[in-house]
Amino acid sequence: MKRYDYFKNHKKLIIATSIATALGTLSAHTQAQDETELDDLQKIERIIVLGSNIRKIDTESAAPVQYIDRDSIELSSIGSISDLVLNIPANAGSVINPVSGENIGSSNFNIRNLGAGSTLVLINGRRAGKSPLSDNLGNQFYDLNQLPLSMVKSVDIQTDGASAIYGSEAVAGVVNIVTRKGFEGLEISARYEDASNQTETINFALGSNGERGSFGLYATAYNGSINYRDDFDFIVERSGGVLLSSSGSPDEYRTLDSLTGEFGSTKVIDPYCEEAGQVVQGNNCRYNFFDHTSPVPKNNRLSIFAEFDYDLGQVLGFEEVKAFGEVSYAQNTATRAFGPQMNGNGEYGGRFLIPSSHPFNFFVENADGLQYIDPTTASGSQFWEQNPNAAANLTTSGNFRPIGAAIAGKNGNGNDYINNSDRHLIGIDAFTGNWSVSAWYQKYEHENRFIAEGDSIASGLQSGLMDGTLNPFGIAYALPDFISPKDGTSIAAHDLDSYNNNIGYITTNIRTSSQQTVDFVMSNSEVFELDAGYVGVAFGFQNRQETFTFTPDRITSAGLGSVASSRSLSVNGETDVDSVFVEVAIPALENLDLQLALRYEDHGKEIGTTTDPKVAALYKLTEDILLRASYGSSFQAPTAIQAGGITSNTGVDFLTANGRVTCNAQNAEQGDFIADTSAKVLGNLNPQSADNINLGIVWQASNKSSVSVDYWQYDYKGLIVNAQSPQAVLDSDCDDGILNDPNITRASDGVPLFINTSLENADSAKTDGIDAKFKYGFDSNMGAFDFNVTVSYVMSFEAVLSGVTIDVAGRRNANTNSFGAMPELTGNASGRWTKDNHQATLTFRYTDSYLQDDAARNNDLLGQNIDSFTTLDFQYRYDASQIIGIGSWIMLGANNLTDENPPRYGARPFFDEEAHSIRGRVLYAEIGVTF
Repeated sequence: MKRYDYFKNHKKLIIATSIATALGTLSAHTQAQDETELDDLQKIERIIVLGSNIRKIDTESAAPVQYIDRDSIELSSIGSISDLVLNIPANAGSVINPVSGENIGSSNFNIRNLGAGSTLVLINGRRAGKSPLSDNLGNQFYDLNQLPLSMVKSVDIQTDGASAIYGSEAVAGVVNIVTRKGFEGLEISARYEDASNQTETINFALGSNGERGSFGLYATAYNGSINYRDDFDFIVERSGGVLLSSSGSPDEYRTLDSLTGEFGSTKVIDPYCEEAGQVVQGNNCRYNFFDHTSPVPKNNRLSIFAEFDYDLGQVLGFEEVKAFGEVSYAQNTATRAFGPQMNGNGEYGGRFLIPSSHPFNFFVENADGLQYIDPTTASGSQFWEQNPNAAANLTTSGNFRPIGAAIAGKNGNGNDYINNSDRHLIGIDAFTGNWSVSAWYQKYEHENRFIAEGDSIASGLQSGLMDGTLNPFGIAYALPDFISPKDGTSIAAHDLDSYNNNIGYITTNIRTSSQQTVDFVMSNSEVFELDAGYVGVAFGFQNRQETFTFTPDRITSAGLGSVASSRSLSVNGETDVDSVFVEVAIPALENLDLQLALRYEDHGKEIGTTTDPKVAALYKLTEDILLRASYGSSFQAPTAIQAGGITSNTGVDFLTANGRVTCNAQNAEQGDFIADTSAKVLGNLNPQSADNINLGIVWQASNKSSVSVDYWQYDYKGLIVNAQSPQAVLDSDCDDGILNDPNITRASDGVPLFINTSLENADSAKTDGIDAKFKYGFDSNMGAFDFNVTVSYVMSFEAVLSGVTIDVAGRRNANTNSFGAMPELTGNASGRWTKDNHQATLTFRYTDSYLQDDAARNNDLLGQNIDSFTTLDFQYRYDASQIIGIGSWIMLGANNLTDENPPRYGARPFFDEEAHSIRGRVLYAEIGVTF
């Protein structure tokens, strides 16, 4: 029986939830139901269909909704909840496994590439929360890695605007994660993956159902090992295995007059530059940080989710009242290798003095400048024994890497990105007659803690250089056991204990967010009857409070660390939103259902109010064919981060000459640096808004065969953007040939350390395309066969950014700062065979080619296409229950079976983490049991 026909046979289904006063008022106006009829109704599961607040039986929706059920999850290559994103072709621009920035270890949905904050994530139809993580423009999102995979019954994706139903953020669509409520028993599974790295996953589910209630507990423990750049042959090939920094370790040196503070005119490269693993380039010793970054960080996750409901019986005259609740907790740590920190906060114009008395200063000043007298030769050793104070006072060339590789990359502990979150929800469901009322309170809290080692206190650096306990010279790497002839006792090797105790410190930046909601929804699927059926209605209220804080490291902010001025400012932002909404479902004709919805939200005087309607229609053309259409407006309110101001960091490029940043392109070299940035609100921010249209057709030939095609369109206005990107601010500073922009804080050599920008409602975007889904299945003597094809095609995507019109579709969009990678066509095709206890699945995943438009970092592929990417996944599952005697299974599989490398991307990180996976072939095995 088709779902929309099933609905017509059970029109008197109601779920209700309420608060006491509303329940009492409502019950006084409700007629008693016949007991026999009520018993029949209570046997039917009462749910909320995605795209509506009216409680009714599951129906084909006027909204375009894609379903990924538990069977699909178990019989696919999904190993963690973030892998679900790969099964949604309409998703584009998500960074599933980011390789840089504070979002490392997180993942998110980004339907239609309209921004990470434009897709609303729900859990059982209620808001999941907001992480203190965001995209470059401060649009916050919910981090999927906070949830255990074992809790998921299905993932329902509504791919049109739904702000009239759900409020802010539902611009591009809604993702509803439905839990396994009602699961009975105990289930444990273990999964091992072998790819470029190795991962282990344990999933746990426990459920119990009684006469009056149910309880479920779910958990996932995940552990993944680290990958460095040199673990990937294709990255080595594309980069040449060399990535050079503008600051070396060891360094180049100049003379310094300690009395006048004047620097010598010439500099000399450390003689052990290459022996220390660095690269001589012109007059510079460049630091090679190629293997000091890990594209795949180490990951350790523990996610727990619990839920319950309990029948309170008949309360205040209502037939049924249920209490329900959800509790979740997650602790996720991602560890990323990183290069050594720099310090540009020296007392001598940002530089540091290396005194003549330093035991490993073997430079002397002569008429030609500086001369190195090699202490490892007999004559050199004799010279320094007889003339221990003959050395010149030296200065570092600019930004100083005090220890370099000794505590970086594979030699260091890395940077930790720790995400801890908890969510609590408690509510009441009740119903009487055809009325249902729901009320709940939800609080979500999330702390993101960034911890990095290896940074240095400037005064400690200078003290270590003065007393000789810190050795900045290359001999520390090349000849660590060498004893200085100047004093006969000092050993060349780095004294890491002294560094850690007296100079180095651990940087800690903390981001926190919270979201509290109080929701009240009242609905009735049968308010009154028309000729074609019953009119349904829902209305309600929501209060939503959100906060964000950023607390930077105290030492760094005080100017005592690597930068003289305070780079990172504390940020506090908050929003307080009240909203009311109403929804009406009207059976206008026997074969035509209408949905009307309206939502009003008040965001306070600084942001204002917004009113958003939605109109949707579902027309039954024939017994098997449905037509659907919808129009509405949606909005995305400024986030608490945007209200307080964005703090982040970004890679920027500039020109250098003779070790200093210059505006003169003649004889200049390309330099790059990851600068801290902030973006403050310019005036008031208004909600971003979009008008959206969806037209679709559904052909339901049978339970196993169907076709759906939907045309969608979004017209997005008032996008919150940086008035100028950090790179643009940096570039414009050279307009007058002088580096003097007050929005840029620079080191002594001109390297930009901090760039300030402004936020405003400035840009717009319009996009349209087609989603199509094909499903076909049949049974035969050879077994059951099921085939599925899901594709999303972007017909156009035009944006106006800072007054300039650009095409977003089919481009990488690296320079927009607003949109991610946007292949025009993405899709999945799968076939599944089932016979007795055997199941096998084959899945093709396709991502179209798109233009490489990233002009940064000497991109040698600028203007060329990033190739299309096709991978093949295979899985075999065997149900071993009959052999073992308890519910059990064994699963073997391979993702990217043919081990395809991601297409070449001309700029770092040499592959596009927004569109392609880096791990190559993933072989996995899983076993599971149920009791």
